[in-house]
Amino acid sequence: MPSKPNKTLVLFVGGALDHHYKPLFDGVYNPYKVRHSHHQSIRYALHSERQSILKLIQHWRANGQSVALVGHSWGCQSILDVAHKIKDKNSIKLFVTLDPVSRKFINQRHKKPLSVERWVNIYIDAKQSRWERSNLIAILGGRWDYRENADKNIFLRYQQGEEVTHAKASLMFLPIYKELSKL
Repeated sequence: MPSKPNKTLVLFVGGALDHHYKPLFDGVYNPYKVRHSHHQSIRYALHSERQSILKLIQHWRANGQSVALVGHSWGCQSILDVAHKIKDKNSIKLFVTLDPVSRKFINQRHKKPLSVERWVNIYIDAKQSRWERSNLIAILGGRWDYRENADKNIFLRYQQGEEVTHAKASLMFLPIYKELSKL
């Protein structure tokens, strides 16, 4: 961790199987880091690293830097939990959930965390998705789908002529790419 961060932190948080299949790590984080590390500090964590994520965000905010969080699958629950622990209003400039999954949130109507300035929820509809392995795992894990407290919900079925499945984090990321890269 740098002693005095001087760039916006963009933190990607992978889901339960990201350590194995790497849809967020290989499909989003690595390509994004190559293109944007000159003007943003780009980091990656697994969903199980909540304490490290919280400390990293607090360090960046203590040094007056902006923060953006991007979660995929179970990583979305982790960034939501962390965002609720941060009490500074709008300290997280952009909060992105890519096909969020967890049983903890599925039937709840939680408010957007006070710390989040803008929440963009990108999801595929479980009812319209084909029966493919990653989609089945997401259904069992507890898909969130549309979130009424997000500032923007983006439903995806196809992107660039390809069907979007739960494992296609790279395709889900496309609608938010430009906004994130401008921070």
